[in-house]
Amino acid sequence: MDKIEEEIRWNEYLIPGTDILKNKLGITNMDELKEAEKTIVRKKLAYLYLKPIEGNFDVKHLLDVHRFIFEDIYPFAGEFRNCTLQKDIHVFCSLKK
Repeated sequence: MDKIEEEIRWNEYLIPGTDILKNKLGITNMDELKEAEKTIVRKKLAYLYLKPIEGNFDVKHLLDVHRFIFEDIYPFAGEFRNCTLQKDIHVFCSLKK
């Protein structure tokens, strides 16, 4: 996949004209989104510590965990995406083979 294709695929996840991920909170500022995510994810992880999602750590289980952690923030939580995901320097998945 070339750089242009990658950008086109990313566009479906971004608020038009920005580099901010579409979110259920209506936040359009990166710093505000990071803070909201940090607050929500911290609470979700604490809950998971006390009551883990049962499973076999297979793909479905990991998607269920991802959905639980991020479902209040992102409409695509727990779904596969068609672009390379990265926050800061951490690449979460890559479509490159």
